[in-house]
Amino acid sequence: MIFNLICSLILSYFGSCPKEAGEAMDFLKDNRNEIISTTPQLSSSERAMALAIVAPEISQFSKVVDYFELRSLYILYLNGGTADFSVGPFQMKPSFIEDMEKFVAGSNELKKEYSSLIPDGSEREKRAFRLNKLATIKGELQYLSLFISIAKSLTDDIRFKDAEQRLKHWATLYNSGLNLSGDKIARLQSKKMFPRREKRFNYSDIACEFFNEIIKYDW
Repeated sequence: MIFNLICSLILSYFGSCPKEAGEAMDFLKDNRNEIISTTPQLSSSERAMALAIVAPEISQFSKVVDYFELRSLYILYLNGGTADFSVGPFQMKPSFIEDMEKFVAGSNELKKEYSSLIPDGSEREKRAFRLNKLATIKGELQYLSLFISIAKSLTDDIRFKDAEQRLKHWATLYNSGLNLSGDKIARLQSKKMFPRREKRFNYSDIACEFFNEIIKYDW
């Protein structure tokens, strides 16, 4: 029994990467007030799921790497939209934001709720709008709230076995793409591709680990 417990801890993300997991939890708790005030569209349980979905990215986030990556590719994307890169603690890509904007364009309900996240002007001005949003915690939280609303609409007809299955599905959509088929999502949930360099864990499994910690707090 003790041996099995030790093995489960070693194989878990929290057991294998306690420093990174702890830093992610500290980040969430430190930004709790802004998280709650910026995501009024979400219920407490939805907010906990949203945070669990981005927590793996937060745990691997490096401000130094992010700064140089953002600065080096900023102009390329701004002027031509050709560069795609991850931005901020939630590691959202401009292309991911563009995909969400397309969902909003096709939904009157989403247009009403998230009109402030839809840029206008020239293509360059739209790209600048996205980058400016992604450069702040508040902006990323707004996009995260939009993602949850889109994920809910995409899975409205799916009868999940339980909340964990729903969370894993949404986490895979976040990590691998909004336009994935159900079969593709199921296959991805069996693959270990996180962190990107080590590929030791499945992203959706880590999201579930974080969720079990996050729900211990009031969101």
